Amino acid sequence: MLFYNKINKSYLLCIIPFLILIKLGLWQIERGLEKKQLIMVFKNRQHQNIVLSENIENMNDVEHVEGYKTSLYGQPLKENSFFVDNTIYQQQVGFKWLLPIYVSDLSVVILLDMGFVSKKEMDALPDFNNDIMISGIIYIPKVNPFNHKALLDRSLGINIIQAIEWDVMQQYFNVPLLPLVVFIDDMADYNALIPIWKVVNMSEQKHWGYALQWFLLAGALLYMVLMHMKKNGVKKGNK
Repeated sequence: MLFYNKINKSYLLCIIPFLILIKLGLWQIERGLEKKQLIMVFKNRQHQNIVLSENIENMNDVEHVEGYKTSLYGQPLKENSFFVDNTIYQQQVGFKWLLPIYVSDLSVVILLDMGFVSKKEMDALPDFNNDIMISGIIYIPKVNPFNHKALLDRSLGINIIQAIEWDVMQQYFNVPLLPLVVFIDDMADYNALIPIWKVVNMSEQKHWGYALQWFLLAGALLYMVLMHMKKNGVKKGNK
């Protein structure tokens, strides 16, 4: 009787990792569906123009404008630029340049995604002596919940950040900083810059692949448990 209690307990312990593997597979499927939906939203919206409103001031307001194309006219604030550290492009380590632009019609500051800049080309960044007119696609960066009040690094004389943190960045401006970024869709005038923004960093197909791996591991675990149960059943029958 004691032997069978130990066997039953070992089978019950196998249920926990089995359920975890199934949960991970379902989570990957959910992520894949989210990526598919996001790609469809951008595909349907990116050729439609939208005019930003002065009423857009928080994350709830910007969700309905993500993926649309917009045009902006304003004053670049290059001295208050932010550079996202550890950005990699073709095995080069550099920065993603986020250029603030003051839009006087809305009395707000909006960040422009200027693309990748290698560390050795920082001195080649374009200067802006006048207001500029640009057009681009609106996107909302995903904020890392583990970055709480991340500090800016100014050791190189520039604002280096590890990730976007709106509250910290807002401190550099006397007017509202809208919680969105506009990716410039035509960088012909900025030869030193390389566009690197993508709608999603991982395709939906990769999520399907990871889901399949988790389900296969769960299936393998279940198979081993069933074989073990069958083997013990044969031994009991022989006794």
